[in-house]
Amino acid sequence: MRYRSMMYADAMGLAAYLNQVDLSLDRSSGVLRGDVADYFARNSAPIGQVIAYVASLSQPPAAAPPRWWLWRFWRLVNVVRRNPIVDHASLGEIGAALREVADYLAAADAPTDGAVYPLRYRVCLACMAFTRTFAVSDEYKSRLVEHLHQNDILRGRLRPFRDLAGERWPYAGPGNS
Repeated sequence: MRYRSMMYADAMGLAAYLNQVDLSLDRSSGVLRGDVADYFARNSAPIGQVIAYVASLSQPPAAAPPRWWLWRFWRLVNVVRRNPIVDHASLGEIGAALREVADYLAAADAPTDGAVYPLRYRVCLACMAFTRTFAVSDEYKSRLVEHLHQNDILRGRLRPFRDLAGERWPYAGPGNS
């Protein structure tokens, strides 16, 4: 089944992590790639650990894209659900996007360049596909995550990653697969 339940902390953690990667890559011009990877390891989770976490989640076989009303229906249902229903077919796209980012950041001594923008776009699309069934308030909350070189004006508005995802994230426990 393509749409399945996922623990709230895990779903919010993955969405917040994807948003943090997207925003951090956007702000990373002139920074060494290794510094960006260190930022993720220090403030949220190492990218390799998140890739392994996404791979551990069960993914359904490829299926036809859902009709437009189905994901809107799940968005309405997720307003009252404790553990949201998410599109598990988007996990493959998330894993592929994060692997590309990890490969890019593997050249730690190289500075970031124009190749970061197609990666950022791919991560953004994967995040949108994953969060489109979230309740609107949860989707908004997952976007308010601290990131690399954020503007000081946003300091009081954005939340640390561990506040959104919890201290144990990524955790692939019972009920996640």
